[in-house]
Amino acid sequence: MQCAISGQVPERPVVSVKNGILFEKRLVEELLRENGGKCPVTGIDLGKEDLVEIDATRAPQLRPASLQSIPGLLAAQQQEWDAVMLENFQLKKQLDAVRQELSHSLYQHDAACRVIARLMTERDQALAAAEKFKAKTSDKDPYSPEVLELIEKAREMLRDQRKNRPMSATLAKVEQLAKMQEKWSRAPHSTTAPGVLCLAKKDQLLATGGVDGSVVLLDEAAGEVQQKLSVAKAVRTVLFAKNGKQLFTGGDDCVVRTWAPAADKTYGLVSEFKDYRKPVRGLDISPSYDHLLTCSAESIAHIYDYRENKRLVSITPNVQSSFTSCQYHPDGLLVAVGTETAGSHSTFIWTGNDGKCTPLATKEEKPVTSLSFSENGYWLATGSVDGTVRVWDLRKKQKVASLTFADSDPTRPTPCNKVLFDYSGVYLAICTDSIKIYETKTWTEVTCLRAHSAAVTDCVWGRDASSLHSTSMDRQIKKFTI
Repeated sequence: MQCAISGQVPERPVVSVKNGILFEKRLVEELLRENGGKCPVTGIDLGKEDLVEIDATRAPQLRPASLQSIPGLLAAQQQEWDAVMLENFQLKKQLDAVRQELSHSLYQHDAACRVIARLMTERDQALAAAEKFKAKTSDKDPYSPEVLELIEKAREMLRDQRKNRPMSATLAKVEQLAKMQEKWSRAPHSTTAPGVLCLAKKDQLLATGGVDGSVVLLDEAAGEVQQKLSVAKAVRTVLFAKNGKQLFTGGDDCVVRTWAPAADKTYGLVSEFKDYRKPVRGLDISPSYDHLLTCSAESIAHIYDYRENKRLVSITPNVQSSFTSCQYHPDGLLVAVGTETAGSHSTFIWTGNDGKCTPLATKEEKPVTSLSFSENGYWLATGSVDGTVRVWDLRKKQKVASLTFADSDPTRPTPCNKVLFDYSGVYLAICTDSIKIYETKTWTEVTCLRAHSAAVTDCVWGRDASSLHSTSMDRQIKKFTI
């Protein structure tokens, strides 16, 4: 009677009622715990309740005859010693073999890393060459004749409307703007990632994008948050459609998203444009058609027909620098783009009829952070990293004003985050660490709003310049009124 596991006579024998196999109780219970209740011999399910202990007479285990004498004991010990030495020798051989395999694997790993590094370098060089080739071939990428014909007709109509439009009788006066005060303040974005980066307004609905990766829709009339839209990373630009209720967003996740309201006024995702590999920096809507202008830190701008979800044209000048902002000219044919390049390529104008990119700035200019066309189409204001705002006359292609701030430290200038003409073109708002409002006839400062405790990131004018909404890195959304 022997145990099926050890081959020895068991001290406490048990028998399986399922297969009749004899085991040592201690051994089989340990193996059942390790195997999850499986028989160590047949592999069938076996539990402790399936083992029946046998009451067997334990016979004394006699010493073998070879161990009854001293020479026999010595011979047995010699055999045991030889077995230990042989096992030790085999272990040393296995250790040497494992060391050789490990060394060979390490050499292979090192060679693979070198190959991967070389391939990544070649890939980066190929991508850079492709970008240069793309820049050369895309520098003159105009609208298609069909689209251009529509834009030209709309351009003439918009030009006539601007000429015949009288100045609003309720436009805010300089004296009223000088007394502009804060009306209310909200902080709907997360406190864990503070900072509101962008702002858009449609009637009584405000949309803000933050560092926390969310877009907050704030009902100004009700004074409460209507909805929060979540994206993967920081949202750097938001924009409402001019001829609809669509909302466009872009940010560090490199995706341009289109949102639209349902019957219950809840916004949902409609479409995504994933043509960029770097963060989206700017959005703008064509004044004439449902065309969406986008730009990114990838040194390229795309124009989409957002209703048809297709790309119309790409703008890639011969400059390898991140784009920071973009805007349509009021007639819809020209596009201004600001870049992080200092000098003549800090700002350039793209014309849709021939696809040419013309530098606007001079060699002394600093990288541009924001730009804005006046509604009459004559002026273009650019803000830069050195805190200076430059105003260009597009008719003469020359600078007509350069605005610097007395409260700015020349050794540590505060970047200009936003420049924005009001609809009349009479006032220019500038966002730095405060909000400065200039009168465009004499380019003199009207007022300076210091309600924010951190850098002001964006602003939106109200009707007839009677109000101004702003966002800041202090998480606050504020409204100022006259």
